[in-house]
Amino acid sequence: MEIPVNRWHEAIEYRGSRRSFEDTAISMEDARALEELCERISGNTGDIRLVFAQNGVDNVFRGALGKNIARIIRPSAYVALIGDAKAPNIQEKLGYAGECVVLEATSLGVDSCWIGGFFSQEGIREEMGIDQDEFVPAVIALGYANEKKSISEKLIKGISKSHSRKDIDSISTGLPRAEWAEWVKSAVEAARQSPSAVNRQPWRFEVGEDYIKVMLDTPDNSYSISKRLDCGIAMLHIELGARYMGAVGSWRYLEQPEVAVYEVDEIRL
Repeated sequence: MEIPVNRWHEAIEYRGSRRSFEDTAISMEDARALEELCERISGNTGDIRLVFAQNGVDNVFRGALGKNIARIIRPSAYVALIGDAKAPNIQEKLGYAGECVVLEATSLGVDSCWIGGFFSQEGIREEMGIDQDEFVPAVIALGYANEKKSISEKLIKGISKSHSRKDIDSISTGLPRAEWAEWVKSAVEAARQSPSAVNRQPWRFEVGEDYIKVMLDTPDNSYSISKRLDCGIAMLHIELGARYMGAVGSWRYLEQPEVAVYEVDEIRL
């Protein structure tokens, strides 16, 4: 699937997670654009499907309280990330695909929030008709955010701030930074801005002359959410940062504990 590199790369800069929304439906134009994107992504592979929905929102987000701080207030729509539980690299694929929706929503002026644990699996199955071999590791809440942040949003932000963005030296190995090409600098910086569960940033990057390899910091999955889902999000950011600087390439999945490698085929000036 061809991606709008410039538009989504710009969206990285001003994307932010919001949990409290206005009591306003998403416009027909924005809803259709997001629904069509989900359909294109779903038609591009046989092991994932993304479903945009405006009905059954309360059913899906009932019990989304966690310890109250994770509450999602008045989302007007959501996207369910559905995968074949037996397919390889499924968490990474869903993370990459879901972030496509987030960045498209951002570019449209629609606010969003990744929800990896605090939603109703029962509600999702009732609304979506999930097959026995499918699973839903995350949903994306959508709507137009309130100007004033809710108490739960402020609490979540406080938790996330305790995990401030890791500096580049702590998450990268391989070539010395002084030898990094401009596309590498752009790609790694874009990846640093990727969202992750409670901002844990579980990715590590090995940089070569013509590649960036994504790896996990540790194999455990904290917060009952796969770190590989987070890495899939970072993969899209890496690709956008690289392609924005003309480095066109492709992804190749790797054996655990590694994740994937972006290999550059050509530089377009």
